[in-house]
Amino acid sequence: MSGLISPSYETVNALRIGTMAEATLMSLALAAYINYLRQEKLNLQKALADDLELQVEDLAKSAFALSQGDYSRRASVQSGNRLATLAVDFNHMAAQLQRLSDERKRWMADVSHEFSTPVAILRGTLESFQTGAMEPDSETLALLHDETIRLDRLIQDHSSNK
Repeated sequence: MSGLISPSYETVNALRIGTMAEATLMSLALAAYINYLRQEKLNLQKALADDLELQVEDLAKSAFALSQGDYSRRASVQSGNRLATLAVDFNHMAAQLQRLSDERKRWMADVSHEFSTPVAILRGTLESFQTGAMEPDSETLALLHDETIRLDRLIQDHSSNK
């Protein structure tokens, strides 16, 4: 009170009521601010969960496409993305699988091409024997034997290169 206001009963009560009102208002303001902060936290958590859900959904769709043989599908990678490292690794795996699939197709095409000539010779000659257009003779049988040896060699070469 420091002597500025006389210490009457009304003055002391007024100061007490004022202090109590001020404390109540400050408590209400603090409670409202805490409630605001909680709501902001919930909104932020929901936004992060939604973003994470979209990232996981994108990875799942990409993984499904990959499992169906679509090696061109890639997961989206965004900087700051919580699953960016996983998406990068997934895309690397998809690229490797695509490269291996392409190599397998090229290898199969090469093998098919290598086998086509001896098989065509064998088939044509055997069909000529069946239709009577050719008679089996030792020279033709030796040619057929050479072609079967060539096929066998191709098979051995390709099976040892696995």
